[in-house]
Amino acid sequence: MLKKNDHYIIAGLGVEFALVMCAGFFGGQWLDKRYNTSPWLLILCCCAAFALALYLVVRSARSAAGR
Repeated sequence: MLKKNDHYIIAGLGVEFALVMCAGFFGGQWLDKRYNTSPWLLILCCCAAFALALYLVVRSARSAAGR
């Protein structure tokens, strides 16, 4: 059963995921412009950001569930 502060934890997971994905997207765009490799570094950075964001969300959810 959800407690009063669990809603903040769940919202934080979504924000954390979105921030990591934005960092991967904009970082990939910047690298593509800098090295003229469009769209390959963007795709690589987005995939890496998705994997990292998924790992961070799962790790946070496990620690929150095991309080």
